Amino acid sequence: MKKFFSFACALFACVAAFATVEVPTTVPDDATLNAYKAEGANVVVAFYTTAEICNDIVFTGTYCSWSTDPTALVKFEPVENFAGWYVTSLTDASEDIQGKPVQLKSDGTFSWDYQLGDDAVVVRGTVSITPGYSGEVNLGGYGTDAPVVIAFGMWKNGNTPCVAAEKHNYTVILDAPFCADEAGNSFDPHIIGDFNGWSEGVAMDLIPDGENVGKYKYEFEDEVGHAFKFKATPDNDWTNQIQLLDSAGNWYDNPNITLGADTVIILDYSAGKYTLCVEEQTAVENVEAINIRKVIENGRLVIYVGEERYNALGIKE
Repeated sequence: MKKFFSFACALFACVAAFATVEVPTTVPDDATLNAYKAEGANVVVAFYTTAEICNDIVFTGTYCSWSTDPTALVKFEPVENFAGWYVTSLTDASEDIQGKPVQLKSDGTFSWDYQLGDDAVVVRGTVSITPGYSGEVNLGGYGTDAPVVIAFGMWKNGNTPCVAAEKHNYTVILDAPFCADEAGNSFDPHIIGDFNGWSEGVAMDLIPDGENVGKYKYEFEDEVGHAFKFKATPDNDWTNQIQLLDSAGNWYDNPNITLGADTVIILDYSAGKYTLCVEEQTAVENVEAINIRKVIENGRLVIYVGEERYNALGIKE
């Protein structure tokens, strides 16, 4: 197999001299690690860590199209008679193999919060460690003729699923722009974030009465420090997002909102637009908005600008 990214210090002595994590002098040899190779597997990956481990550890990467489904991922198991060492094997026919260990949460679900930390070093094997964008790294370009052996002292940013994260019940209230495409299809906001693994947008509920009538609401439980944002569709298409106008007059995609101690989050994006909105302004956008009221009449949203009445698409009635 073709090998990319040759690592200059393949020998243990060379790496240990510069390691940021202390590697024990007793390291399992290739024969010991290869004994854990599953039938049909062609890659063995082993690691040593001083990080706290309380849940299963899986390996995700190119072999599984970076799946986050724990049932589709190979698991690490302890190396007998070698404390702190773990090993797994997998089948990967690609030439540029990539991947990383991830510790699962206590409920058995996957989270990128607990992936390989950026203090990882190579003990031996043809493998590169590539820094990520937020305290994370990938293993990449390693061959399959010998086990890949690494060591690290922490999970991403020092996170640990062994300490229960603080969770809150959050309520997000959004005043969203109204928009339709050229076919006349209207768009409602969808919310997406860590609370659902950034898997797909979830439709928000239109508030029918009270102080926030005509706005959208969504309630969920999540951890402090996690984030969310908005899009127009429930699928993985990110082309139709709510856009906002900056002080220089430039449109930009609505940003990620990080969760904090405030459990009720109110956002006014009504002056924004959707990426795929038709260019022509609607009647509502052309009227000087001095007194705008949004009410639910007969189960649908109606907008009053002064005494004039418009539907949700901005068409005067």
